[in-house]
Amino acid sequence: MCNSLSTGRLTFFALTLVTLLPTLCSAQVPGPQASRGMGSPLMWDDEEGPFSGGYNSHVTIADFDKDGDVDIVVHSALGGGAKNNFWGIHLYENISPKSKHAELVFAAPIKLFDVDKAPIAYDCNQDGLADLVIDGKWHKNNGTFKFDAGIEIPMLPKGVQAIIDWNNDTIPDLLCGDKLPGDFWPTASVWKNGESPYTDDGIWKGGVLRNTLRLHLGKIDEKGAISWVDMGILQAGEHPLELYGGANPTLSDWDQDGDLDLLVGGHYDLTYFENIGDQQNPKLSRGRRVLVHSGYTLPGIYIRPAACYLNEDKIPDLFLTQENGNVSILYGSKSLNNSTPSYNNINTVQQKKPYLDAGCLAVITVADWDKDGDIDIVTGNSYGEVLLFENSGSARKSEFKNRQPLRVNGQAIRITAGANGSIQGPNEAHYGYTCPVIADWNKDGEPDLILSDIWGQYTYFEGIKGSNELKAGIPIRVSVVSATEGSRYSPTPPWVWHKPKNFELITQWRCQPAVTDWDGDGVCDLITLESEGYLALYKGCGKENVQFVKNPEREFLYKDNKPIRITNGLNGRAGRMRVMVADWDGDGDRDIIRGCTNAGDHEDPGYAEYERVAVWYENTGDDRHFLHARSLLKNDEGVSFCGHATSPAIVDWDNNGSLDLLLGTEDGLIYFFSREYLEGERK
Repeated sequence: MCNSLSTGRLTFFALTLVTLLPTLCSAQVPGPQASRGMGSPLMWDDEEGPFSGGYNSHVTIADFDKDGDVDIVVHSALGGGAKNNFWGIHLYENISPKSKHAELVFAAPIKLFDVDKAPIAYDCNQDGLADLVIDGKWHKNNGTFKFDAGIEIPMLPKGVQAIIDWNNDTIPDLLCGDKLPGDFWPTASVWKNGESPYTDDGIWKGGVLRNTLRLHLGKIDEKGAISWVDMGILQAGEHPLELYGGANPTLSDWDQDGDLDLLVGGHYDLTYFENIGDQQNPKLSRGRRVLVHSGYTLPGIYIRPAACYLNEDKIPDLFLTQENGNVSILYGSKSLNNSTPSYNNINTVQQKKPYLDAGCLAVITVADWDKDGDIDIVTGNSYGEVLLFENSGSARKSEFKNRQPLRVNGQAIRITAGANGSIQGPNEAHYGYTCPVIADWNKDGEPDLILSDIWGQYTYFEGIKGSNELKAGIPIRVSVVSATEGSRYSPTPPWVWHKPKNFELITQWRCQPAVTDWDGDGVCDLITLESEGYLALYKGCGKENVQFVKNPEREFLYKDNKPIRITNGLNGRAGRMRVMVADWDGDGDRDIIRGCTNAGDHEDPGYAEYERVAVWYENTGDDRHFLHARSLLKNDEGVSFCGHATSPAIVDWDNNGSLDLLLGTEDGLIYFFSREYLEGERK
């Protein structure tokens, strides 16, 4: 049972509203509720599997149906306008077995609202049912997971992160997120010009992303109306409360002295602020980092905790959400260091009817990785992982029951930016934005991995015969035949501070290349963006020089002989391109299919007309000139899966003799569009 940790005893409102039933998408509209092949997400083949909470998720918890256990409501962000993805506010009912130590299991999500704001659970009218406060509106809980459409809460401040009774006067108070004065993030150079936001030595020129919390105390006027008084930034010890990269609060009595202590999730960790005052006059100690298992840094990004009691030990437990949509549980243990809480393990959470989820910003590639005659899926993601979804079915019927990282010497591949690898600054130190391609690069019959990433670098991992592992990665380099030849174009973008020292191939960041023998010489070539955003051919140098490619050539032209330029963006608005080669129209030549992005700049001012799913460049017959044909989803003009970027894979997924589209997207899911659906006239 999850007990309420803090409740006010004053109602916000005493009104009855029209009930808003959960909104479900029509099965004919592409997205999470679509029928198979109509833009539907791939599912695990077990009835129960890993929890999937979408992109950049927040969780709030309560016993919404008063059945004695804790249910969760998760907000998944819209993410760059990708409105057909898994986004909005969803409720997951707790259907866990009642036995002790059983793994938490939740029902498949019910969509409550198409709202891109995080919810807060609070019993606003004190009727014993937890309501939802979303974007300044009160949504009354009418039982059985039905909530009212909501009305505005008068004078509610912006950025409310928690509703509490801070000073124990029965009037609800607020904690609101804020930035510390004088901080700035990022520098203008990240977006507006070609200068690097780093010095030549890799030192960030921007701010440090310091966040804090402001306290707003509730008060009642002579008419009984409630308002809130801004009491300023919370103090922790003798200084303003400060966290790096985020301030996501939850409150409980960790030291069991009768008052509320504060625990805050930051960018990568948890910080505890003990209440060394009392119930009426809270006073916070200086922050102390919370030990989880054997370290202080958690594996996720944007850590968002929610405290509750899941057992009878009276030690607060935590639900955690993070950017990749995972929801996990930390069970509290007795403190060893004064009253600072500690947690031994990170426990997984399961759900019914689970989606096949790659984490966040899924970049997909398909191949028969295990050479058993069916198609497997390998994905990259924002966390810098490379994940294998092994198909345990057959060529006729795909089945997925496990996910595992690709490994080198037993260690999972993980790319991270560190302090200066991301053009967007050290805020992205734990990101990797991996963009994998599985192909037989060295022509030895074994699948290899070509990987690009947040750094804009390209790495070759050779496959090992008879093994599920890879050899250690080596950087792909540009072969320079003579000192006078060089490249016709800039080898790296001007804003990249880490210039190649040994001719390493460094182009624009977050680009998934195509690997194919384009010139027919028996050697694999790379097709990707070069430094100025043009689509370029990097010819391979052959088995004896497998680490090298030749200088880029702008081989891909429009019909008017102008080279195809995907993006004219600079710095953070460059790159973000995924490209592959396939004979989409079945006319015997090779077309180019690329993903879409709403996060970068485009050479074509009309990009908004087709940037929804994936873009088709039709080969006009000579492998050089291409017609910018259209979006692959040609009939549904109002549909968009495009946020930061989409990642297409072209494959005969339903094994009916025609090519289909798989699409990796912002929310980490992989959507299936059958050829019949893409080409058919739909109403």
